[in-house]
Amino acid sequence: MTNVSFCSPESQWPDFISDTQSPLFSPEFLLDCGNSFRNQFYENSGRNEFQAKLEVCNFPGATEVLSVRSGYDLPILLTSDNFTGKYVVLMAQDPLRSTGEGLIVGTPWGFHLEQFRTKRHYRMLWEIVIEICSHGFGVWITDASKLYIGKKEKPLGLSEVEHNVLRAEIEHLRPSHIIAMGKSAVSACKAMGFPHQKLAHPTARASHLRSFYSIEDAKLATIKSAILARILPQLGVPEL
Repeated sequence: MTNVSFCSPESQWPDFISDTQSPLFSPEFLLDCGNSFRNQFYENSGRNEFQAKLEVCNFPGATEVLSVRSGYDLPILLTSDNFTGKYVVLMAQDPLRSTGEGLIVGTPWGFHLEQFRTKRHYRMLWEIVIEICSHGFGVWITDASKLYIGKKEKPLGLSEVEHNVLRAEIEHLRPSHIIAMGKSAVSACKAMGFPHQKLAHPTARASHLRSFYSIEDAKLATIKSAILARILPQLGVPEL
């Protein structure tokens, strides 16, 4: 399997984070989180997650958000040794949190943690990312909705800040391709006028996956092949 670099400090990842995420959090805080997540990725020695404090939050309504179970996923960048300088954006829906209290900072799909990179559907997603990287693309993984606060209505002005942050990410990356997984991601791309490829999330109902990808079964290997068969031609890569 192709070896990848995780948010390498020698890549453009630190600059991208500082330039795009500052309306939400202190860049210094996010880069510290990234350094720890990088250590976790390579050595299983960093922290699994961080709890954001009020002093590092720049977004409107921070006090209210920190008072409930909430979440933020730090966008991550994966590159391989044959990186060509071209990017693919893999856009998920939101930083869902089902446990914990306060604002918990992690990464999309928990990919800094080996336990998620090797866990069923997440392993399949990770293998898809690796396959894209093997063709020379850097993969930027991010969420359409930047902050999760459950069913609670977001504070005034927060959604606009989130939209501006997502727009800044795309404008900085200038990606060759955007993959939108899930309704929220598709809606965000449409609202901002970003050309994108809509794909069903692999954790969707089996019946939906069979219908969407025109497959006979919803086995993980079948879903993975179907997703790559949709993505790779869009990148100019012959089908497997």
